[in-house]
Amino acid sequence: GDRSWAYDAVLPLFKRSERWHGGDAGDAGFHGTDGPLDVTVVDDANANPITRAFVQGTADALGLPVLDYNGRDQVGVNIVQASISPQGSRASASKAFLRTPRPNLHVATNTFVERVVFEACPPGDPACLPRALGVEFTALDPQRHDYSGTIRARKEVVLSAGAIGSPHLLLLSGIGPAEQLAQFGIPLVANLSGVGENLMDHIMVPQFYRSVPGLTITQERAESLQSLLTYLTLGTGHLRNNVVEGTAFFHTEHADSAVDPPDVQIHVCPACLNSELTKNLNLNISAFTALGLPTTCFESFSLLPILLHPKSRGSIRLRSGNPLDYPAIRADYLESEDDMKTLIAALRAGKKISESPAMAAVIEGPVQHKSVHALDSDEYWADLIRFAALTVYHQAGTCVMGADDSEHSVVDSKLRVRGVIGLRVADASVFPTLPSGNTNAAAIMVGEKAADLLKAV
Repeated sequence: GDRSWAYDAVLPLFKRSERWHGGDAGDAGFHGTDGPLDVTVVDDANANPITRAFVQGTADALGLPVLDYNGRDQVGVNIVQASISPQGSRASASKAFLRTPRPNLHVATNTFVERVVFEACPPGDPACLPRALGVEFTALDPQRHDYSGTIRARKEVVLSAGAIGSPHLLLLSGIGPAEQLAQFGIPLVANLSGVGENLMDHIMVPQFYRSVPGLTITQERAESLQSLLTYLTLGTGHLRNNVVEGTAFFHTEHADSAVDPPDVQIHVCPACLNSELTKNLNLNISAFTALGLPTTCFESFSLLPILLHPKSRGSIRLRSGNPLDYPAIRADYLESEDDMKTLIAALRAGKKISESPAMAAVIEGPVQHKSVHALDSDEYWADLIRFAALTVYHQAGTCVMGADDSEHSVVDSKLRVRGVIGLRVADASVFPTLPSGNTNAAAIMVGEKAADLLKAV
């Protein structure tokens, strides 16, 4: 790959955006302390007993070290690092990068970008490349006085609409597979076959367990007067923590631990499902009901194995030439049989963790899903995966970065869209592969990289 994107080259970009508050819990040299984005660790004293048991149980059952998984080594287990301020409030990218007044930033809300505008090449000039001039937009005014216009760029246009929005905008702008654009009457600007292809995502499968009464984070307990007062006065308690409090990274038997990154991550969530959480996870209620799985709150917790490096690939395609029509999203989860095999191994690892001595103090037993297949057989776990798997909303790869001779590359190593001038993409859509973990920090790193590239123009 391109050395400008090698680990030692991008580590300073990760550190630049981070304001680490974890002290000695983080490996020296791997965390930034002066960036705008707060990152803290749920301290052990405030972690749920289920979470503490998970960390110890995973270390014992899988032979993993307890470590800083964002440090020198990743394979291991610990309480999570999260974008939470020391005061206990959510530290979003919006708070970190947008809410501080900046003279070079104007944020237009309720504004919908429809396409990139290009300066056409003179007829008969094969050496000419179309230049991006700006974007067309429609402002959706709350008073219903919608209006449209064009914003012109002084130098370049940068798309950061994400792995679904950025390829959709390129297609609407005439950049993509020529045959698909012709189908919707969109004039061709650049024939790039990779636009919208290579869609990747992390998926997870919940394993439910009945917990010892009194430990589960329920909505009633989290929103109680005592919980609210604890949070407001001390900055601790249920409202201080991320409900996903512990995580582990490891190799299944389907990965080579000597050369491959971990192929599975597993979370522990010491909270029960309630109507709000069910809605946010977009659960298939009928499928959960058919499997005999819970869709309402009870004394329970869940382990959430995640497939980190799926081989299955989906796509983003046009539904029409109307910018207001959502694109056609084809995820193609589990298209590769290898993905199913890895998830089955991950679920068995979760079962092994749940049976560890450390978990005995917090668990009453598993919630078995209905299946005609033998307990713990491959088919038994495959039933759960097919019906209960969920997206982690880590879509990436649809405007993939690649070498100059790559057939499906959409952007080059400087994030410039191929076949045109003055247009870049800076978001998770440029990832050639999924990171071995959440996409958030990696996407922010791409933004830092893009800023450096633009300042050099």
